[in-house]
Amino acid sequence: MNKISFGLFFTLVFMTIHCKSQENYWVEYIKRIDEIPVSKSLFVFEVDSQKNILDTLTIRKLKYDKDVLIYEDFIGIISKMKRAII
Repeated sequence: MNKISFGLFFTLVFMTIHCKSQENYWVEYIKRIDEIPVSKSLFVFEVDSQKNILDTLTIRKLKYDKDVLIYEDFIGIISKMKRAII
């Protein structure tokens, strides 16, 4: 019984240390992404026949590092207008 308790204790300590090291890795990764400036911002608008902007539908912010997309923030905005889905 004593060996089982020691083994369980050792396993829990190992798992706790391993999880903490993984957590630190992701925190550093997120910090590095935050430091990269936004490369592109895309807006999707709803326009009428006279090209007047009626509504903003979506906003996308893209971050590239060496021509590779590493981050995309997509915001879908709920319109005040009712739309028919066909």
